[in-house]
Amino acid sequence: MAATKVQDVLLVGYGAVGAIYALVLQRSGLVRVTAVARSNYDAVQEHGFRIESTKYGVINGCRPDRILRSVAAAADRAYSYVFIASKAIPERVATPAILKPLISAPYVDEYPQPTYVILQNGLGVETDLYHSIKDIGKEPSIVSTALWVNTNLLQPNVAEHGNLNRLIIGVYRHNDFTTVTNTPTEAALLEDLSAVLTAGGTDVIIAPDVQRHKFSKNFWNVAFSSFSTLTRYRLPALFREPPSDPSKPYTPYVSPTTAHLIKEYTIPAIRATLAELVVLGMKRISSGLT
Repeated sequence: MAATKVQDVLLVGYGAVGAIYALVLQRSGLVRVTAVARSNYDAVQEHGFRIESTKYGVINGCRPDRILRSVAAAADRAYSYVFIASKAIPERVATPAILKPLISAPYVDEYPQPTYVILQNGLGVETDLYHSIKDIGKEPSIVSTALWVNTNLLQPNVAEHGNLNRLIIGVYRHNDFTTVTNTPTEAALLEDLSAVLTAGGTDVIIAPDVQRHKFSKNFWNVAFSSFSTLTRYRLPALFREPPSDPSKPYTPYVSPTTAHLIKEYTIPAIRATLAELVVLGMKRISSGLT
């Protein structure tokens, strides 16, 4: 039997999410990982990443096959996949600007375009990249995702992670929100990607209608992140662990001194935030909502 060919993959954005997915990709044994670490390059180059994970254990000095400072430095070979784990903040820097060395000459003249796997939150975050690839005369291959992972960056090279790591993947179809069946080519692409991620320890769901899942995921992101921002508390402060004995009756604790305020202000505000997202998301999904 012929040996499985090891694929080259690039991961852009080496923060909390990037660290977990660099680990997952390496654990698969099916890919060679190049990671672009910008702001934390010095720390991870010298010490590696420390990952404190309930799912994967505590790992010191975790490193991909290559750690580089920039995408330009990584534009020296063909990649099967480029994972984008940086935050989507188009007001500051658009994704195509970050990836410019991969979608401009001389790279596009020497190497085929990879499949871009977008791990970013937000609606319509694929649009700018799609148009940028079309502008160079190439047919975009983009995988959209709905990412569920509880991870946080404690220090520039230290990430904590719980037990959740689930990724819903599907092919991005520009301005197509009704197709619910993958073509054979799309199915083969997603199966290959799923095999790598599953081998590395991620729970993967292939969804032909991935944008529906992405909208649902971002629906809750907006509500929780809004309240985390307004209260200036980290997201875990909004939750309390249930009793270890499932037979025990359990209701969320509400302080009697603030119960009336929660009923009068908090719950209506959460409902209003979600209602606004429905309206705003449907209007802005074609141009991007992050």
